[in-house]
This record gives sequence, structure tokens and C-alpha cells, in this order.
Amino acid sequence: MNEKKREVLLKIISITAMFLCVYPITSIVGIFLFKENQQFMNGFFYLAAIYGTFTAVTFIMFKNNTKKNAIFAHLFLVIPILASLIYFYNYGILSMIFGAFITAILCFFAIRVYFNKYHYLINGVKIYAGIIMILLALTLSIYFKELNHLKNQFYIFAFVYALFLFIIKNQSNLDGIFSKRFDKASGMPARMRSYNIRKTIVLFLLILFCFYFRDILIVTLRRVGNILASVLGALWSFYKMIMEKIYGIFDTGEMYSPNLPEGSYGINNGGSQSLILDKVFNVLGFLLIAFLLYKIITVLIINEFIPFLKDFFKNLFQKIINLFEKTEYKEEKTYYYTDSIERVLPSDISKKGKEKKKILNINKILKQVEKIADPKEKVKYLYGIILKYMNVKGMDIKKSYTTGEIYKRAEKIHQLNKPFMEITSAYDKVKYGDKVPKAKEVDEVRYNIIESIEIIKKSSN
Repeated sequence: MNEKKREVLLKIISITAMFLCVYPITSIVGIFLFKENQQFMNGFFYLAAIYGTFTAVTFIMFKNNTKKNAIFAHLFLVIPILASLIYFYNYGILSMIFGAFITAILCFFAIRVYFNKYHYLINGVKIYAGIIMILLALTLSIYFKELNHLKNQFYIFAFVYALFLFIIKNQSNLDGIFSKRFDKASGMPARMRSYNIRKTIVLFLLILFCFYFRDILIVTLRRVGNILASVLGALWSFYKMIMEKIYGIFDTGEMYSPNLPEGSYGINNGGSQSLILDKVFNVLGFLLIAFLLYKIITVLIINEFIPFLKDFFKNLFQKIINLFEKTEYKEEKTYYYTDSIERVLPSDISKKGKEKKKILNINKILKQVEKIADPKEKVKYLYGIILKYMNVKGMDIKKSYTTGEIYKRAEKIHQLNKPFMEITSAYDKVKYGDKVPKAKEVDEVRYNIIESIEIIKKSSN
């Protein structure tokens, strides 16, 4: 995702977070003062108003970012206000005025977000104001019966607001850190933003899980109990069906004889046969159920289900730990400069005198750049040339030096500050920001290389 799209997406998240703070309070005011009962539809109207306003302002300022267009973008605020007057007209005069007022505030901040940083609404006092509004709405929805039906909705708003707050603050802090680099223009390491967002979302989910741990545990145990009850019920039904079939096979029809006296219980009595069969079948059924339960407990639960749960939670815990651990990536060996001094000339040049003479022939070395097709590799090659030249001219450039440390050493040479800063900035964008430079930028780097070499040559004479 390029920088402009990322900025727009974060601004949309920011104005959505603003809506999540304001909407609960407006719902409560509408219910208590104006007896409104369509708060859900009102929320959709507010969202449509702020998104429509932000889209319109973006379209107005798309081609020409002039003062005239900026004034016109602010005047667009009249459109959502008129739309709110029409929408709330049937609710009454007071409700119409209140709805237009809230729409004006939301849309005004949506306009201001476009002309400011994406964290304009998630910064300083605005954060505390948003938290207070959400907590107040949650408290009122818990203690007032008229608002109980909004409690779950407000909880969802609170959690989504917290997630958006984490994302915006994480990205703004990341921008703040990289804006303090020495050259003010270096790129950011690839995939760092997405990595930080993933880490923020995982942290939020962990907090959410801890908050609802009791409810999750109760629901899980209840579901497991229902599943076990269903399994046992199915086994019992199967057992009854089998026993009835077997009992029918052994039933001789002499289970009761009306000709025998009531007190007669001889060996040939059908009732005695029935009692014996019942006992035998009950014992067999008990043994069968016990065997099935034993197999279920040993084979399915102990040997399969418990190890599965153990491995699942172990892998989940390890992934969470790995997410918050610092991971070091080893880059492939290259013949270009990667925060260390490496050979950029043919390896057969071994003698110091020959190496020095070869490096001083700058025009011949720069011709090798034209053979490189990839613009990123061109910038790396050019940066390697200037470092090699500095090393030969007696500047102590160690392998452990970063681009910032090398720049500070280059600053000590008179007039080398500006061209070397532009060279370093271009290299950082390629190396850390993973950006493909344009042909014009490569030519500027080449020109600055030549200028830097001339300055170093004059200073050493």
C-alpha cells in the first residue's frame, strides 16, 4: 500500500473513531429529551454524512490543492447540514436542530482531518474526551432501564474505539520515531507498518479475551456438556433399541399365565424367565455401556482430544510470544554496500597501488553503472563507490558503521554535507524503505557522487 492510500485509510479510521465516541451520547440525548426510537437509523445517517463529506472534500482537493479549493471544501459543510434538516424534519423542531448541530460538528471535524494529520482526532485532550463520553454512555445504559437495550451496542462501540485508538497511536508513534532520523527523509523498513498493526490487533484480542474470560469459559463448558449429553443420549437410545430387539428374540410368550395361582413361582413360570432375562440383559447392557465409555475416554479424550488441545494451546502461545519477540533477519551476501564495507571492484585487483589507481579512474567505474538494469542496484552500487573512495583517501570507515555514523564523518569535510546527505537519503530509501527510485533520482545520485568525489579529492590535496 502506497503512502497516500495509507494516509486516507488512517483518516477514515480516525473519523470513524470520532463517530463511535459521539453517537452513544447523541442516542441517549435523543431518547431522554426527544423520545426518539430510531437511533440505529440515525447512526447510519451520521456515518453517511461524515463519509460523504470526507469523500467530497477529497474530490475537491484532488487536482488542485489551492486556497480557493480549501475554502470551497469548508463551505461544503452546508450540504450535510441541509440534509440533516430534511432527515430530522419529521422528529420535531428541537430534534431537527439537535440533529443538524451534531451533523455539523461531525462533518466539520471530517473536513479538518483531511487538512491535518490522520491522528488529528486521536490526540491529546480529544482522546480523554472520547473515553469519557463512551464511559458515560456505558454507565447510563447499565443503570437506566430505558437504555438497557443499548448496552451491548455501546460495549461493541467501546471495544472498536479502543482498537482504532491502538492502531492510530501505534502508527503515529512509528512516524514520530522515523521523523527524528538525521536526514529527515529516509524510508521506513519494509513491512514494518503491517507488522506493527498485526501486533496491535493481537494485543487488543488478548485484552478482549481476558475481559471476557469468565463468560468464554462458561459458554465453552456449557457447549462441551451439551455435546457429551447428546453423545450419551444417543448411546442410551441405541442401547435400548438393541436390547428390545434381543429381548424380543428370547421372549417365548409365557411371561404371564392366567391359569396359575397368584402365589405360584415355579421353575417353569414365565415370569421367572422374564426376571432372569431382564437381569442378564441389564448386566450385558451395563458392560456394553462401560466398555464404550472406557473406549471414548481412553481413545478419543485421553489419546486424541487432550494432546490436540495441548499442541493447539502450545502453538498458539508460541506464536503470540514470537510476535512480540525481536526477530533478526540475515540478508543475503551482496557485492553492494549493506551497512558494511565490501569490495565493489573486480576481485583480481589485490595490490594497494593498483587498487588506488583504479578507484581514482572514476569515469571508467561510473560506466559500469550503465550495465546495471535495476535502479535499486544502481543506487547501491553508487553508494559502494563513494564509500570505497572515502576509504582509499584515508577516511576510517569501519564495517560496523551505519549510514548515520558514516554521514557524521562525512560532515567534517567542508562542503561535503549537502551532496552526501542526498546520497545517504536515496540509499536509505532503497535499502530500508524498499522503494524503487526513478531515473531522475538515479541521475541525481550519480551527480552527487561525482561532486562528493571532487570535494574529497580537494580536501585531501
